[in-house]
Amino acid sequence: MTGLPLRSFSGALIAIAAFHTESAEAKKPVTLEWMVVSSLATKNPVTLEKGQSTSFAAIAPRDVAKLSTSADGKNAGTVIPAGTILAWADKERKIACEPNRRGGNFSVFCLEDSDGDLAFDSYYKVPSITWGFYRSEYTYLIGTFEVSRKNTLSKTIPFETLEKNTMFEPITMNLVFTGNNGPNRQGLSFCVTQNQGKNIWGGSINITVCGPSFPFKELHDGMKISQSGGTITIVRKEEKTVIVSMSAPKPGFSIN
Repeated sequence: MTGLPLRSFSGALIAIAAFHTESAEAKKPVTLEWMVVSSLATKNPVTLEKGQSTSFAAIAPRDVAKLSTSADGKNAGTVIPAGTILAWADKERKIACEPNRRGGNFSVFCLEDSDGDLAFDSYYKVPSITWGFYRSEYTYLIGTFEVSRKNTLSKTIPFETLEKNTMFEPITMNLVFTGNNGPNRQGLSFCVTQNQGKNIWGGSINITVCGPSFPFKELHDGMKISQSGGTITIVRKEEKTVIVSMSAPKPGFSIN
């Protein structure tokens, strides 16, 4: 898991910029909650060198539903195709979002019931930022983030048409040792990775999203890090390695 662009989650997944300027009223912070499905913390103790990782937990959005019909924007065609799984991001405002960016798509979308009639009538795009030929997009929406650029759907989607008995395939959250040098990539981090296909040279495009991180300089022998009902214990910190012991995270616990 080296050489990968990092993003943050767990209360810090905030959009950096959008292609157009929006008013403050058009932006909304929403929270998409993920939980532990099963523990993957089976190896103890584990020695991690720079760039190495070990599996910690399988995680998935807590509350999901599947679209039985496509979400189409006015003059925009299909925004979210039928069969896409959505996760409730804010039940009070009745906003549901794609938990992840679909392969080949440049954006992640959310749907909203803006008038309280129990039907989606509008959609938002999670903002992104582009630098030349390099495009950085969110891959998984975990924690709190902003939606903006509200648009209207060409037809409403009643909540009663959503398929409730569905599941989002769990993804792996890893504990990654990001090394002991560099200003921003040092220490231990909890991360998830999504494959976005292949680049023009045939290599895999893997985008990593990292959340809670603990700087290398702050790690010390005996230190304990709590996450989702589990515990990471620093057995020994050395110049270029960290030895950790893990107790299993608990199914049903939220990612924090």
